[in-house]
Amino acid sequence: MIEDALQADAPAFLVYTISKGLADRAERDFKHAYPDIDVTTLHPSYVYGPPGSGQVYNSPATGTNRYIYGLIAGAPDCPVSGYDPVVRAPPLNVDMCDVVRAPSGKC
Repeated sequence: MIEDALQADAPAFLVYTISKGLADRAERDFKHAYPDIDVTTLHPSYVYGPPGSGQVYNSPATGTNRYIYGLIAGAPDCPVSGYDPVVRAPPLNVDMCDVVRAPSGKC
């Protein structure tokens, strides 16, 4: 599993999904080792926001930020309906700052 993600030609989505599984396993191992600590796991939909410290992107928008960029860079004569054809539902985007604040309950 990890070996598949470490291959130089590994598809980005494969690396992404393996990393999610490994993060889930690490969280469960941590909770097992420290049962007295409360752990909150969030599974937001599309998260957008600024890149992390030290990350450099060479395109206007990558990852889920490309959906927001599409709203800005779209053709002016083509209104955005709010319908996401990929998931066949309205867009379910959340700002990363809201995800970070969620466990504290402070908005």
